[in-house]
Amino acid sequence: VAVNTIKLENAAIGALFLFVAALQVS
Repeated sequence: VAVNTIKLENAAIGALFLFVAALQVS
């Protein structure tokens, strides 16, 4: 369960980072 939680957190952080990067580019 802990491993799945960490993966979800990493996915959320990755998505947020890509979202912020997209805002900065456009």
